[in-house]
Amino acid sequence: MSSPHTRPIKRLLVANRGEIAVRILHAARELPEPVETIALYTSDDRSHCDLGRPQNAIQIPSASSYLDISLLVELAQKHSIDAVHPGYGFLSESADFAHRMWHEAGSLVIGPGWENLARTGDKLQAKHLAQQCGVPVLEAMSQPTTSVAEARAFATQVGFPVMIKAVDGGGGRGIRLVREEHELDNSIQRAIGESPSRTVFVEKAAVDGFHHVEIQIIGDGTGRVRHLWERDCSAQRRFQKVVECAPALVRDRALVGRVIESALRMASEICYRSLGTFEFLVSEQRGEFYFLEVNPRLQVEHTITEAISGIDLVQTQLLLAQGYTLHQLGLGAEVNASHPPPNAFSIQLRLCAEDPSNGFALSIGKVTGFIVPSGHGIRVDTHVNVSGPALVVGSNFDNLLAKIIVTAPTWEASVRKAQRVLADSRIDGVKTNINLLRGIVGHPDFMAGRVDTQWLGLNLDAVLQQGENISETLRELGGPAGPSQQAVSQTGLPASNLLFRKGDAWSITLEPLSKDSQQSDKVAHHLRLSRVLRNEFPSSLTAEIEYTTPTSQGAIPYRMQLETTTTAASALVSSSHRRGNPKNPHHIILPLSGKLIEILVADGEDVAENQVLAFIKQMKMELEVRSPRSGRVKWVYEMEDEEEDVAEGMLLVELEPNNGNVEVRDGLFLRPKSEFELCVFTFGRPRQAVKKKRSLLHVTSPPQLPHPLLFCLLWLEPENVADVDVFANHFFDALPASGAGSSAPDLIFLSLQEIAPIAYSFLGGSFLLPYFDAFRRAVQKAAAQKWDHHYVNFLTDNTGMTGLMLFARDDTLGKIAWRDTAHVGLGVQEMGNKGAVGARLGYVVEGHPSKTVDLTFVAAHLAPMEDSYEQRNLDWKSIVERLVFSHNSNGSKRLAEMSSVDETTSLLDDAASAHAEGSRRDLFAPNAYLFLAGDLNYRTSNIGPSIREIEHFPRRNVDIDNPSHYSHLLKNDQLVREMGYGRTFHSLSEAPIDFPPTYKYSDAAREAVRRGLDTGDREWEWSNHRWPSWCDRVLFLDKPSWVGEAGKVKPIAYDALPLFAQSDHRPVALVASVPLWPSGASSNTENVRAVAPFSIDPNWKSKRDTARRKEIVVGALAYLGLIREGNGLLLASLLGIFGAWFILRSMLEV
Repeated sequence: MSSPHTRPIKRLLVANRGEIAVRILHAARELPEPVETIALYTSDDRSHCDLGRPQNAIQIPSASSYLDISLLVELAQKHSIDAVHPGYGFLSESADFAHRMWHEAGSLVIGPGWENLARTGDKLQAKHLAQQCGVPVLEAMSQPTTSVAEARAFATQVGFPVMIKAVDGGGGRGIRLVREEHELDNSIQRAIGESPSRTVFVEKAAVDGFHHVEIQIIGDGTGRVRHLWERDCSAQRRFQKVVECAPALVRDRALVGRVIESALRMASEICYRSLGTFEFLVSEQRGEFYFLEVNPRLQVEHTITEAISGIDLVQTQLLLAQGYTLHQLGLGAEVNASHPPPNAFSIQLRLCAEDPSNGFALSIGKVTGFIVPSGHGIRVDTHVNVSGPALVVGSNFDNLLAKIIVTAPTWEASVRKAQRVLADSRIDGVKTNINLLRGIVGHPDFMAGRVDTQWLGLNLDAVLQQGENISETLRELGGPAGPSQQAVSQTGLPASNLLFRKGDAWSITLEPLSKDSQQSDKVAHHLRLSRVLRNEFPSSLTAEIEYTTPTSQGAIPYRMQLETTTTAASALVSSSHRRGNPKNPHHIILPLSGKLIEILVADGEDVAENQVLAFIKQMKMELEVRSPRSGRVKWVYEMEDEEEDVAEGMLLVELEPNNGNVEVRDGLFLRPKSEFELCVFTFGRPRQAVKKKRSLLHVTSPPQLPHPLLFCLLWLEPENVADVDVFANHFFDALPASGAGSSAPDLIFLSLQEIAPIAYSFLGGSFLLPYFDAFRRAVQKAAAQKWDHHYVNFLTDNTGMTGLMLFARDDTLGKIAWRDTAHVGLGVQEMGNKGAVGARLGYVVEGHPSKTVDLTFVAAHLAPMEDSYEQRNLDWKSIVERLVFSHNSNGSKRLAEMSSVDETTSLLDDAASAHAEGSRRDLFAPNAYLFLAGDLNYRTSNIGPSIREIEHFPRRNVDIDNPSHYSHLLKNDQLVREMGYGRTFHSLSEAPIDFPPTYKYSDAAREAVRRGLDTGDREWEWSNHRWPSWCDRVLFLDKPSWVGEAGKVKPIAYDALPLFAQSDHRPVALVASVPLWPSGASSNTENVRAVAPFSIDPNWKSKRDTARRKEIVVGALAYLGLIREGNGLLLASLLGIFGAWFILRSMLEV
């Protein structure tokens, strides 16, 4: 089903919070037709409900629930919600969210629809759209990557400076400017960390003299689009906007007109619906501009466009979603793009809870005072409720407190108005950036319009100083000096700090709730908050607690009351959480508040000066904490949760002096005990692991053991017995001629699709023996010809028409300790016309006979047809949920000793599963690897090619810049796109593709192969009714990035074999080296793991048993009706029945 275009709205869910939720609720309540509004809130954040006044409000469990698609879909179903407004941030650019809401809950997500979200929300796809429309773009990588080496190669090619960008970043997240090569590696890792899909690309940077200009576009889905002029967002710091204005500070309106026309051309090309912002870099001096990206949603700065145009953009979104056209909305008239808006200039000032003088550290605490003046030309969008409970600023949400918008007839008048409003504003309780805002609007460059994207970063100190001078002058005049920047506690410490700090002291009263409670004179042990009654911390705190002492029989309930005093006493802290002493040179103190998400050092490790010690997250940005000096770690902060709220001033690391001589070892992360090499064949890309708490193990001098090699080959041969001689001659073509990977592989994994006619495949058993035997003989012959080695086929299995074969070199067979198999049907009625078969085995680590490495191999064949990529994503989900393996009760048994096993473990197991002996057996343990190969069927287009497009099919021997070079088609690969969005093959990786499409070859090409003609050009002859595509892929589960390069699968070769006459696919092969991580190497290693994306289907076994029974019935019918031998059997049976009936009738007549 395509995206829904319009529908009446009766019940609207606002899936956001803060000031934008208030804005949407107000707009919805003013619609011509009444709409019932529903808001979401968490227990500690509901001011938007108090101000927005929805008819209904639903409490959700936590801040992360705003990103929980399944939860939101469930709420929409439960409350009969027919439309959802996502606002900005959160899920506003998620095509998956829009798609699932419509298909699972029947709810329309306000926006452009999931197709346009998918095409414009991805920065690389948006660039391709710009190129199609003839819009200038900066040179960039053609596809996303997680490889530092690939990024470095591109950066070296185009020259520095470059930009590192997350393909799905936003709000300044996932963007890094790299001016020199030594900054590259770290910038890529940080950008990846801020990307939801964990993928980035590199782009040539345009940084000097460029304005950041964005065009507000509105469309009704018919191809008719309209612009609402432009905005200038050049006043930004680290790609986060601080002050925006409209129209742009570019005097050359003809240049601005060209930019607007480019945006209109792109929006019209895709029949854009709803609001969209098309962003550009514009240089007035050079008279040039470049497309940046599309934001297919409502923008934070939409307010200034509303101010200069007089149009309510949020209401316009809601009306367009209900079927209104631009003409009905009064927006049908053409507007000259070169003409500025009539007599209006508007400025938006983002007021945030942060401390610009301390590296823009988040300011956590309660907003106890909030004064922003009103008046003509002044608008304030905020969720601070001055008449209700104090707003608490934490690290879970964005720190934006308010947007102050001023509008005036001239630029100069609007700047003066902004200066006056900021001078009369005051915020108490938290630090804010109001001094920075005062400095910006008070600077001569801003008044003169001389602000480009680099201006604030280059002039930050001067701007801050000017803002502080303005605030000081205001204080001397007796006006509001500003956010109580100086709001402090009695001890001179920031009132916003949620944790105890040096010098704080309280008198504590414990009053037993039960008069007969027995308590010790000294209570000094466990305290647990059971109920918070009043929280004015650090001034006071009243709560009910449970207190346990060594002599108590259980927890004793108390009411606890804390009040501030001036008593000089040391606060009690645990040994794992301490305050830092700024005067102690060996203390490394947290410089800012936020969520501590990662610590990279442990006790006893040596650190070097400027080494990264930890990462703190503030508002989805990951910030480094570096060591100011070298030394050996004496003490380190102990994390108790995956992410912990921490306050500025807490002690992170205590060092022992080491005379400045530190040997930086490469063992900060786990290193493998050894490696083996693997080859995978497949006949017929990725969101990285979810980050967990990282427990790091320092391994010194690991033994260097052999590197086993794995060879994976994928083959799709429609229902034919393989030609042994031809196949053997080309079987190992993908192996390098010399060097790494050229030796005989230790293991061979053969993934087979459509191995036999459906009758034989479904009946199985002896019907398949000739087909498997042909491959067995081909492997033996190929190995004998190349190395004079012998391979043992130790496992063969199938699910319907999908087969799997595993071979071990005869001298490595003894290393196979155990094996399991699993099956799932993905075809009609969950039968095996499409499906997956898996094998899991234990590979003994040399030198560690009791230790094994888990290897899992999956052969898969997913749903066909160009437009079925969503079904292919669901096929992957079914594989995770229903491809269930067995647990071997004794992992040390050799293959020959294997007997029966119990089926209890899934392909992607949950964190709790383990073998009886305690070693982890799920795929995401550090010692587990997965290789998945098959005809995954992802294409390069959602529709078939037109006659004109056939002319641009990939051709042989063309330059990479030629449109007919296959690399340009690879940009449209559905698998890369879907993995990039995190919709499929979660956590899996793929080696870089450097071979032409593997599907679909023409009959003429296959006939040429059959006749032994020259196939050089024939291998570039494609079928005209299918886009050439990389359907056949080999994926693998790699190690999380923080483990380091040592723990990763090392692809040696990834290539396609020659075309064979039997198939319209080319086989694909992967040669890889796999690190050996023994089970139980360390108890800490189990924390370094990814998370299963789906839960095990509890009915997996019954579903497979039912499908298997159907396969037998269908196989028998197909055998009797479609196979010659079956036809004869059927005919003989019918004749026999007829003859018997005739004889019986004759006997009865007698």
